[in-house]
Amino acid sequence: MKSIRLENKVNLTEEDWRLGRGLYCRLTEGVDAGIQVVLDAIRGSGKEEETVVIFSSDHGENDATYRLSGKSTFNEESVRIPFIVMDKGGVQKTGLVDDTHFVVNGLDLLPTVLDYAGVPGAKGDPRGQSVRPLVEGKEIPWRKD
Repeated sequence: MKSIRLENKVNLTEEDWRLGRGLYCRLTEGVDAGIQVVLDAIRGSGKEEETVVIFSSDHGENDATYRLSGKSTFNEESVRIPFIVMDKGGVQKTGLVDDTHFVVNGLDLLPTVLDYAGVPGAKGDPRGQSVRPLVEGKEIPWRKD
């Protein structure tokens, strides 16, 4: 199979394109299954209420929008990425999707991890903020852009 890149929008055969998309979907299913193994192990340990799980990614995938794959553009599908926090001990509402606060993985991930780890006074990019107060349902000042 040929490499799937931006130029393949026109260079791949339909069969190659479908095969590549199918393989990517199978890889995603494998990641999902691996995450479930970790979550089941946490539950089985009896430590679920005191364990924080943070899941994120470094980029989106385009997911075949405009027949593109990978992180080859700044399309919405490529730049929107997951930032999921599971904090059974601190969360106020389960299944909450926050579409109000502008969370930025590259800025907010490290402050969030340090906050949950209880590391005081850690310095990083001053634009970053811990999302922990948001997960706990607190109203705090947040960036607008």
